[in-house]
Amino acid sequence: TMLLKEARVFRLKLKRPLTSQDKLRNKMVKRMQKILDEELIRIDTGVHRNKDGYLVLNEKPKLRLGELFCGAGGLSLGAKLTGKYEIAWAVDYNKHAINTYKHNLCKDTNTVVLNEDVRKVDFSTLPKVDVLAFGFPCNDFSMVRRKEARDTGREGAKGEFGSLYEYCVEAVRFFQPKFFVAENVAGILSSNGGKDMRRILRDFVDYGYSVYYWKYDLSKLAVPQKGFAFFLSA
Repeated sequence: TMLLKEARVFRLKLKRPLTSQDKLRNKMVKRMQKILDEELIRIDTGVHRNKDGYLVLNEKPKLRLGELFCGAGGLSLGAKLTGKYEIAWAVDYNKHAINTYKHNLCKDTNTVVLNEDVRKVDFSTLPKVDVLAFGFPCNDFSMVRRKEARDTGREGAKGEFGSLYEYCVEAVRFFQPKFFVAENVAGILSSNGGKDMRRILRDFVDYGYSVYYWKYDLSKLAVPQKGFAFFLSA
């Protein structure tokens, strides 16, 4: 690289007509540049030569995203706005949420959008994906609903809605995504004295994933909502 730099400086400073030695030097410089370019291509698969002979970065293919409990599409919209994802499919039971999702996120795409109970979805009929996202129901984890759920003995992951997280685990087992993201209420951290959180983490870890989670104050994230949200990624 230093030799090439010196050779270029030499050519710029040259004021007299080119001699045979100068021409030989220029020929060597071009040859060295070609060797270096080819070496860059060899060690970096993210580079290729375009039709004009210049080295340019390859465009990386977008990651394909599938989402269970998609709601109106908050997680999918965030992913889409990065420009790095394309939505392959989405599932939700609420027809109004699904209609909103279709209108805002996939008017002109081939995205498969199902208005379906997750317990009836056959994963083998859905397109393959690289990434999964889940906004699984928070009803039985919410602090607001906790007393009611405790009185019925169906609190947290034992509840009618809380137990639906198991379909997220099944989706991870079936699709084996590169990574996944899940969202819920912060109350999930203390549900059943923390037992539910440990159970959920263990279920995902059992499939070989390293799992991380955070609690965010939504009011500090430019969201018009007061409260905390729970996010998990693996």
